[in-house]
Amino acid sequence: MESDLTRDDIARFRGLNMAHGFFKSIVKNQIDRDEYHKVMEERRREVQQKMNEERLATLRPNQNRSQQIGEKKLYIPPHLRDSVNKANQVANNERKLYIPPHLRDNHSPQPIVKPKNDRGNCSAIISEVEENNLREKIRNRLKGRMEDIDNITVPKSNSEAVGSSEPLFMLNMKDMDGNSVEVAVMNTDNAARLAKELGRKYGFNDDQCRMLRLTLDHELEKRLSRE
Repeated sequence: MESDLTRDDIARFRGLNMAHGFFKSIVKNQIDRDEYHKVMEERRREVQQKMNEERLATLRPNQNRSQQIGEKKLYIPPHLRDSVNKANQVANNERKLYIPPHLRDNHSPQPIVKPKNDRGNCSAIISEVEENNLREKIRNRLKGRMEDIDNITVPKSNSEAVGSSEPLFMLNMKDMDGNSVEVAVMNTDNAARLAKELGRKYGFNDDQCRMLRLTLDHELEKRLSRE
């Protein structure tokens, strides 16, 4: 395919001063965009990996518990255990991918060839050392901004230190069986939320939950107003 540029265009392009500040600014802006996309992609992967690890941490206890329950339920008579083990071994072998002999060479791992660093026209405008220093400076600046954004969120330990939860009073009530129950009400409790939790725990109906919420509202307001 022939280029759309004529010989005159190429000659004029070759006559440009590539060391001019205008061309350097173009290259620096391009490097800035490249590093921004790289840093954001790395950040996205870190967040995704952290979310996956937290999800696995919450699912692992339930999976282990279900596996233990399944193992306890499954009983194999002694005279059938050998045949069952052999059947499981055969099933596991069948799951493996079979590759015919004449195709095994094609599936052998190939050496990874690292591509050469193609800097394009950057070498004609800025040096490689200057480019590397510029990329490192941009990455450090972007990562510093991300750390500042992360520090805006107050850590849990600091938030607890600022507004520490302390017992305010003891709530005496009776459950549905008539047994006396004592509940420690904290100075950070919400009356509606606490009444809902207690109602769910002790089986109160809607009217009882409403009365409990009104009582908690009154007691909390009375005690907190003294402080």
